[in-house]
Amino acid sequence: MFWWGGYGVSTEHTAYLNLKNGFKVPYSGSERVNGKILAEQIGGQIFIDTWVIILKFWLKRIKYTFI
Repeated sequence: MFWWGGYGVSTEHTAYLNLKNGFKVPYSGSERVNGKILAEQIGGQIFIDTWVIILKFWLKRIKYTFI
């Protein structure tokens, strides 16, 4: 398995490294810090991650299990 991470490559890793280096939460993924394209990718990743969380709890509620 290959991981193509690193600053400016992986959205999650870039936001994490920004946090680790002292950027506060709203700015760690902002356009001002990362540029427009990467900032939009970080925002998209955050958006889709919330749907995974919602789906997980919804599936538990209806007691749906994967085989």
